[in-house]
Amino acid sequence: MIDDIRNLTSIILANLKNDIIANFVTRVPLLLVLDPESFEPPFTNALDEYLTGKLVSNSSGYNVSTNLANANGFTVFSFHIVTGYLITFLQIVFGALDIIYSLLRLCLSAIFFGIFLSLFVFCFIWLGVTINRRWKLIALIIRNLEFENVC
Repeated sequence: MIDDIRNLTSIILANLKNDIIANFVTRVPLLLVLDPESFEPPFTNALDEYLTGKLVSNSSGYNVSTNLANANGFTVFSFHIVTGYLITFLQIVFGALDIIYSLLRLCLSAIFFGIFLSLFVFCFIWLGVTINRRWKLIALIIRNLEFENVC
C-alpha cells in the first residue's frame, strides 16, 4: 500500500516537473494564456498511468474481483466494487487538484507576462526620453562647434 502511494506520488511529481519545465522554461508563459488547450493535467494523467501500469502488472496471477463471504455464503462486498468507488473518488479529487493547478499556472503565467510587459513599457519610455534628451544634446554640440577646419 505504501509502495503504491510512493509510486503514484513519484509519477505526479515527475508530471509536475515536466509540465513546469515545458511551460515556463522551454515555452513562453504567454502561450499558457493564448493556448490553454495544451494543458495536460498532471494529476489525472498520473492516476491513469499508474492504473494502467497496475492493471498490466495485476493481469497475471491476481484477481481484483475476489469476493469475501460471510459464514452463510452471502457476498459481503467485492473488492472490485470498492476499488471502483475508490478510483472514482481519486479521479474526482485529482480532477479538482488539476483545476487548482491550472488556475495557479495561469496566474503565474499572467504574473510573468505582466512583469515582462511592464519592463518592456518602462524600457520603451526610458529609451524615448533618453533619445529625446541626447538628440537635444547632440544638436546643441553641433550648433556650438564651428566646422571651419574640417577637410
